Amino acid sequence: MKVICEEMPLPVSMDPFWASSSNKSKLQGLLRNYVLAHPRPITDFVVSGIGFSPNINPCQGIFNSSYPIPVPDLDANIEEADVWTIPHALDTTNCGAKRVLLLSNDTDVVVLGLHYWSILKAHGLKELWIKAGLVMTARYIPLHTLATRMGTEKWKVIIPSVT
Repeated sequence: MKVICEEMPLPVSMDPFWASSSNKSKLQGLLRNYVLAHPRPITDFVVSGIGFSPNINPCQGIFNSSYPIPVPDLDANIEEADVWTIPHALDTTNCGAKRVLLLSNDTDVVVLGLHYWSILKAHGLKELWIKAGLVMTARYIPLHTLATRMGTEKWKVIIPSVT
């Protein structure tokens, strides 16, 4: 799709839409801009930048219902959305959170969570959860427990080339 805007109806067939990384990036941009323009009465939240353009679309946060402010520590050249979960979990932990819940149906996020658990734990995180499934089949998986049961030897080799 060349342009994605609020007025545009969803495609009849979503499979080709999701297969395009350009479409996903455009949708992320639309959602990002919408959230920043229409903040809800949520105390704090952070909106990611978009892919490889942190200078054009920086990561921004709205804290205590203020105007959006840049959060440069979360600006990174990361294209894959699943990978964004880790820097955000670390930032949340560094801000004092003891429990983080990742919302994803993607196995990649489970693998990333297990791989980076020791770093998050070293920064003070006590629990790392992932919510998987849909409304009727939703379940919460304790990645911190899974990582402990698997043992360091097993989950450290899941992504051996990542540092």
